[in-house]
Amino acid sequence: MTRSPRIEKRLAAKRSYYSKPIFRRSRTIEAVLGTACVAALIILKIASQIGLVAGKESIGKAMAVLCGVTLLAVTICVLLLCALTLTGPIYKPQLNFSTGDLETYGTIDRFAAFVIASLIIGVVGYVGYRYVLPVG
Repeated sequence: MTRSPRIEKRLAAKRSYYSKPIFRRSRTIEAVLGTACVAALIILKIASQIGLVAGKESIGKAMAVLCGVTLLAVTICVLLLCALTLTGPIYKPQLNFSTGDLETYGTIDRFAAFVIASLIIGVVGYVGYRYVLPVG
């Protein structure tokens, strides 16, 4: 049974999702973001509880540093994902039937990435100006 050329073109476009660079696939972006956020929440919960339960001040300070490093890592991860979204197409594993190619993140997705990145940079800048700069 033969398929029409239009169906063959759509199937080829659908299969081309896995030939795209790994960090340009929406599933990878979503998996990295979800994993980073869930891991950060788990680490923050455990570290905060250990810091409260521990009787020594040094353990509490170490857990506070661990919480800070975790938040810094998640912030960097989210900023990198926003930068990827803003600098090129992020492909979805579904077809855009008007063009016959893979769908990509649209204007709303890019605007959301811009707003998130701006908020993160603003908060980090404020914290650096308000709390870190006077100490250093």
